Amino acid sequence: MIPKKSLFKISFNHYLKHKIQSILLILGISLGVAVIVAIDIANINARKSFDKSLRSISGKTTHNIYSSTAGLSEDLYFSLRKILGYKNIIPIIEEPVYLKQFPAQQFKIIGIDPFSENSLLSFFGSHDIRLDSRSFELFLTEPNGAIISDQLLSKLDLQLGGSFFLNSNSTQREIKIVGVIESGNQDTLAFSNKILVDIATAQELVDYKGRLSRIDLNLKSYSKDKIDEIKNFINSKYPESYLIRSDAVAKQSKKLTKSFELNLTALSLMTLLIAFFLIYNSFNYSLVVRRPLFSILRSIGVTSKEIFYLILTEALIIGAVSSVIGLALGIILGEFSVRLVSNTLSNIYSVFGQTTFEISPLSLLKAVAIGITAVFSAAIIPSLEARFIGPVSLSSRSYFNLSFMRFVPYLFLTGAFMVSLGLYITVFSVSSIQITFIGLFFIIIGYTLLLPALMVILGRILNRFARPFLGKIYLIACRNYTGSIDKNYIATASLTIAVAVFLSMTVLIESFRSTLTLWLENTFASDVFISVTDRPSENKGLDFSLLQKINSIDGVKNIGYSRKIELITDGYGKLNLIALSENPPINPQIISGLIGDFKDLDRLEGDTVLLSESFNNRYKERLKDGYLFIPTKKGKHRFIIAGVFSDFATQRGTLIVKHDLFQKFWDDNKITSISLDVSPGFEIGNILRNIRSKIPESYNYRLSTNRDLKESAHKIFNQTFAITNAMRIIAFLVAFFGILGALVALELSRKKEIGVLRSLGVKVSEVKNLIFFETGIIGLLSGILSIPLGLIMAYILVNVISLKSFGWTIGFLIKPIYLIEAVFISLLAAMLAGIYPSKVFSKIRISEAIREE
Repeated sequence: MIPKKSLFKISFNHYLKHKIQSILLILGISLGVAVIVAIDIANINARKSFDKSLRSISGKTTHNIYSSTAGLSEDLYFSLRKILGYKNIIPIIEEPVYLKQFPAQQFKIIGIDPFSENSLLSFFGSHDIRLDSRSFELFLTEPNGAIISDQLLSKLDLQLGGSFFLNSNSTQREIKIVGVIESGNQDTLAFSNKILVDIATAQELVDYKGRLSRIDLNLKSYSKDKIDEIKNFINSKYPESYLIRSDAVAKQSKKLTKSFELNLTALSLMTLLIAFFLIYNSFNYSLVVRRPLFSILRSIGVTSKEIFYLILTEALIIGAVSSVIGLALGIILGEFSVRLVSNTLSNIYSVFGQTTFEISPLSLLKAVAIGITAVFSAAIIPSLEARFIGPVSLSSRSYFNLSFMRFVPYLFLTGAFMVSLGLYITVFSVSSIQITFIGLFFIIIGYTLLLPALMVILGRILNRFARPFLGKIYLIACRNYTGSIDKNYIATASLTIAVAVFLSMTVLIESFRSTLTLWLENTFASDVFISVTDRPSENKGLDFSLLQKINSIDGVKNIGYSRKIELITDGYGKLNLIALSENPPINPQIISGLIGDFKDLDRLEGDTVLLSESFNNRYKERLKDGYLFIPTKKGKHRFIIAGVFSDFATQRGTLIVKHDLFQKFWDDNKITSISLDVSPGFEIGNILRNIRSKIPESYNYRLSTNRDLKESAHKIFNQTFAITNAMRIIAFLVAFFGILGALVALELSRKKEIGVLRSLGVKVSEVKNLIFFETGIIGLLSGILSIPLGLIMAYILVNVISLKSFGWTIGFLIKPIYLIEAVFISLLAAMLAGIYPSKVFSKIRISEAIREE
């Protein structure tokens, strides 16, 4: 009987002797764990940052009052104060501003009335923020005094009592720092980009004299009847204003980001599936190559039970060590992922605030558990083999392949059933996005079960067609592929899934890019665009008189305009409302008409409105009657839905009306955007200079050409899809290192066979070619097998998941280059894996290799 200590020493010596394989084994497992940690960290931190941004101002208030026009009347605040008293109502100014030191970064100015009884204390108390009494005193008495966060103070490189310059409406104002909010909890972190001033200063800075951004109310102790009474009072006296629950907008925003998070999670799960296969792959091969060793140990008296527990102990140790390394890599990768995800959320949902970086112990435990489980899964079958299969069979290569081949028909039937079920679930079943992802995973797992049969078919086709063209040494490589399906299967499945994910991400990104390009071409056809740089929430704009001035410039023709404002609704959250002139800056691509065969914007008559596709899909059930209520300056009004248009500018939801209808209900004479064409024979540069001379310096505007606008849109697109691109690369890297270790182990396990070939006169160069040809076959066929799965996944991502998640219809674009790229990447990864074995076998000693023969 061999002591257990000696058994572990034999095992340890194996890993020590094969350093390269051992490093690749640990690296493959570590990368799999790292991906799980990184995506979890990115998701959790982005969600927390978004939640903090949403609650940073609302605090513990229960209701808010907004206006459908540019700001609330102060009279409403004074009227409500008589009804509610001072403690339950807080007037708020909340508008974007810019700092002189950071002209390209937007900050938020928050104005609070310091003379309303307890309003400042209530505001800070509702956010669990602590300030010393001296700061409160200075805030009340110091002209232009402001309270900022310690993060912003550090960014400005100033001290308490210092000053900085703030820009708004092209005016510059010196602001003195009278108080600093210490970042001691989650709420205070949300104030990292906000500047608190008294309400009079804020009104002057953002040109809101006599107006408020909103009114915060705490109606927790009020009955429903009392709240209805307040609501009726507002509707009757101030019809342009409306009362909504504080959580209504937040819930709507969370619904939007939930789709993004779910897609990111699903993408990480696909990468996790690759990682699981590769962890299994990496450890499985480290055991397969030692089957002869286990056979010898069984022959000299080591019990099957001892080998069984030896393998499981190895799995536990290697899984634990690799997982710890993976945690460190995942945290580093997670910091990078957090930035990408946060940038994407900011681009799509306009999230403000500082992104935190926190590590959840649960994420780390989950990653370690998955890593060790995957290693254990890889160890189970070889350990059972070592326990229940006799020593002679254990050392026989053909035994395992023949045993595996008996299961191939059953695997194929099971796989076909799972793929069919997955296709039914994703395409024909319920609209739940979670169910769709489950269907997608059924397809992926089912397809992996189809692979052994497909590998046999492709291998036989390769053997038949390659025979007339290849020498005998290369035919050996072809036969080895079909003769070792049991060994090649996991490596092929891992590489196939990885390349399929890569291909599906490529098709998704390029399909979206192509659709966006076509949408930009059709929607924005004018030569020059003038637009305000302020956000729609500010409801600011250009004067109507500017139209005549620009139209008087020689060379200007087809001038048009639009007005864009933000509406905050109780039932639909935040919406953009766009009013178009007769010759508008945008040409909406109407994809469906709900009034007859409505397809033409000129037919938009009466109290009718166009809905963006994403908005229509999100509220399809609620809008099925063909109308919706929108808050206007005259109160809520019923608008008939005329049609649906394609819109990739925002997922939030956009409504389009004719400008005369907008004037009727909103009485707004501002302009948000102007478009024009340049007459033939005129230089566009001269036209732009003349336009700039007509626009007052006090306006915050952007003057851009058609080309500039489209380049800006594509830049935002690239930033938005940065995380998807990163995941695509990560998926490939995980696959590459995993497949590298697997193929290196696979080739090195054939040491005896290579020794026999060398003894029969095969040259070193031929052995190298044989190794590269064998790994090349695995890479080539894996690339080919990845194409059907990749295209199915791409179709589901583009036509099913994107539509259900974001409400956008995206054209499905496939180019031959994408398929060629997938096969090339697969082939390259496999060929690179052949470098190390070819070097080892070029130096092999024949006598050592065939010692057992």
